[in-house]
Amino acid sequence: MSVEGFWNNTERSTGAVKELKNLKITVEPWELAYKKYQELAELIPLSWNFRCFWVGRLIRTAQS
Repeated sequence: MSVEGFWNNTERSTGAVKELKNLKITVEPWELAYKKYQELAELIPLSWNFRCFWVGRLIRTAQS
């Protein structure tokens, strides 16, 4: 789109802008979903360690 003369050809530039918008509409939800997946992937080990800590503590308390 930054090529000299690109905007002079209205038909080509309009088609390119429409295609770009369609691609963004398609890609953005997947990018957001992937970002959420990465966040969850980081939290799962933390959650597991936290859960193991409390289960271990409960077992030790029950045994004493």
